[in-house]
Order: sequence, then C-alpha cells, then structure tokens
Amino acid sequence: MSRDDSTDTRRPQRSGNAGEPSLPTDKARQGRWGGRVLIVLVVALILAAIAWWAVEIYGGAIKPQNPVDEAAPPSTRQDQAR
Repeated sequence: MSRDDSTDTRRPQRSGNAGEPSLPTDKARQGRWGGRVLIVLVVALILAAIAWWAVEIYGGAIKPQNPVDEAAPPSTRQDQAR
C-alpha cells in the first residue's frame, strides 16, 4: 500500500499564494490590546494591597505590649577560666 501525501491531515499542504491574503509579519497580531485584562489586573493588584493592609493592621492589633520571651542582650562580661 502506498501512502499519498495529499491525504495526510497532520500537515496542511501549501498551495502557494493562491487564495491566501498577503500579510506582513510586522502587522500580524494575536488579538486586540486587551483593556479588560488590564482592568482585571489592576483590580487584583488593588485587592492584594487592601488584603496586605488588613493583615498589617491585624498583626499590629494582636501584638503584645510587653513581650515575655524577649531575648536578653548579649553579655559584655568575658569569663576567663584558667
């Protein structure tokens, strides 16, 4: 059985420029600018900033006034055991 390349559906056959519009490569684009995407990103950034601010306020509210487990400052006295 011989296989004909024209029946291969994995690779479309090029027929030259017949019926295909000519498009310069510097003018080709995937889509429009995406203003809605920009709005979603800006709103998400604002919501993240609000959440950060709320966590900072909550962290300051639960912080104890006089911490019990403070580390003692390092001792300047040097013990010389001879």
